[in-house]
Amino acid sequence: MENSLKERRLMIIYLICIIPFFIPDIFNYKIPFIVTIFRLAQVGILLLYLIMFIKRGKLSKLIKYLFLYLVFLFFTTYLKNGDIYYSLKNSINVLGLCLVCEFALYENPKIFLKTMLFYLTVLNVINFGTIFVYPEGMYLNNSGMYTNWFLGYKNSHILYILPWLILLILDTLNKNKRIPIYLYLILLFSLAMMIRLEASTSIIALFSLIVCLFFRNKLEKFKLVTGKNLLVISFVLFLLIVIFRVQDIFSFIFVDVLDKTLTFTGRTYIWDNALEKISQSFLFGYGDNSFFYNKYILSTHNQFLGIVYETGIIGLFIYLIIYKCIVKEIDSCKDDHVLFFSKYFIFIYLLMMLMEDYNMRYYMYIFVIIYNLCIMSASKHKELIEVQGES
Repeated sequence: MENSLKERRLMIIYLICIIPFFIPDIFNYKIPFIVTIFRLAQVGILLLYLIMFIKRGKLSKLIKYLFLYLVFLFFTTYLKNGDIYYSLKNSINVLGLCLVCEFALYENPKIFLKTMLFYLTVLNVINFGTIFVYPEGMYLNNSGMYTNWFLGYKNSHILYILPWLILLILDTLNKNKRIPIYLYLILLFSLAMMIRLEASTSIIALFSLIVCLFFRNKLEKFKLVTGKNLLVISFVLFLLIVIFRVQDIFSFIFVDVLDKTLTFTGRTYIWDNALEKISQSFLFGYGDNSFFYNKYILSTHNQFLGIVYETGIIGLFIYLIIYKCIVKEIDSCKDDHVLFFSKYFIFIYLLMMLMEDYNMRYYMYIFVIIYNLCIMSASKHKELIEVQGES
């Protein structure tokens, strides 16, 4: 009874710490004063956890490089006379949530993951509910789009769905050796919702996840599929598709047979525009939230391109170091479940990022969770070997 009460108290504390960092987009349009309260709470929580980390005297390499990247992003924003207020509040959101995740995972990983899974479940259930009640959308956003619900525009829902499914699958595999039917039903339901909303990138991501899950046993046999190799593959795809446009070679299939264009819904025009501007500020970029194609399109629609546009080649170098830290720990992971899904979840994110440019606050925290889970599994494995050696 005492342990159960202690766990509930800890869950409440974790909930208080993570809720302000997840701001449903509807709040920005319908109840903005809550956003202000959440922003102030983010500052307080960030300062609190910075003090706690200073006392502990230990930060992971991932957090250190993330901090370096955010400082450089703020510097380029200031250098280019950009929106430093936006850059500052965005950095607080990203760094604060990542610090909460890292500290909580070392304090009590089981309770923290349970709390995070619970809150992401609540957010997604509410969002699915608003889609059912308001099938045509709930409100008009700044880009003039009406297909917005509780969690925002239809293409952004996957940024809440995918982390939720990651934690749900890992939690399920810790309890069961086999994937239960209900989990496949949740995946298929999520996929059906994205098909209903015609969110192409989300459909590809969820379909890839279902394939990975269904063929998990066979995919686990491919030992050459490492986190490092998947990162290299994604970067090569970026070069081939975004820079060199190899898809033009297969124009006869897309245009003549499938009756589709090769612009990826106009993305190639956006990429060309971004590349032209990048050539004029190659080293430092233009700063945070600086891209403008037209009043409706404020994103490069490619993650690597977005990084270079905002922080230049220097920022891209730091960003790739962050990924190197993550995949290094993934490849050292000794927990089969964590290892398998860490690799393929990261790869799915990278696939999505070929066609979208996501803000770090939507995905870096889940990378921090994966990174720390992999470190913890390697540490436990090492301790087990030492104990066996002593016996």
